[in-house]
Amino acid sequence: MLKKRMMLLITSVLCTLCLVACGNNVNQSKMSTSENNSDYSAVDKSSASKNSNSMSSSSASESSKQSSNENNSNNNAENKPLTDETKIELIVYFAGAPGNKELLQSSDDNQLKNFYMGKTDDVYGVGFGTAISDVHFKMMGDKIDYWVVDESSGEPTYKAPMKHTIVSLADLQKQFYNTPSQKQLVDQLSNKIKMNASNQNN
Repeated sequence: MLKKRMMLLITSVLCTLCLVACGNNVNQSKMSTSENNSDYSAVDKSSASKNSNSMSSSSASESSKQSSNENNSNNNAENKPLTDETKIELIVYFAGAPGNKELLQSSDDNQLKNFYMGKTDDVYGVGFGTAISDVHFKMMGDKIDYWVVDESSGEPTYKAPMKHTIVSLADLQKQFYNTPSQKQLVDQLSNKIKMNASNQNN
C-alpha cells in the first residue's frame, strides 16, 4: 500500500515538472515571436522614416531648383540690354543733360514736339535744339561716347569745347532704366516721342 502511494506521488511530481517545462517552452516561443515582430516593426518604421526623409529632401531640392531657375529668369530679363533706340537716346540724354531731365519729365505733349532725336551717319543728336540742351553721342559696341558743351570752361557757348564721357550701356541702364518708376518714365516718354514723330510724318 505504501509503495503504491509512493509511485502515485512520484508520478504526480513528474507530471507537474513536465507541465512546467512545456509552459516555459511555450512562453519562450511567444517571447521569441514577439521579439521578432518587434524587430520587424522597428525595421519597417526605420525604412518608412528613411523613405519619408528622402521624399522630403527631394521635394525641398526640387523647390530650391525651381526658385533658383525663376530668379535666374528674372535676373536675365532685368539685365537684358536695351535695343530700342528711342529709349537708349533718352537715358543718354538723362546722363548728358541731367538738369533737363525734370524739364523733359514735366513737358506736356506740345512741349515734347520741340524735343528732337536725330542721327547723322553714326552720330546721334538729342535735345531741344540749343547748344546747352543738346547731347550728341556715338555707339561703340556696348560702350557709348557722349559729349556736351563744357560750361565750366567759361567760354561763350559757341566757343566752348566739348566734354566727352565714355560709359557702358549697362551702366546707363542701371542708373536710369532700372527701377519700376524709371522704366515707367522712359517708356511713357518714348511712346509719346514716337507718336509725335509718326504724326509729323503723316
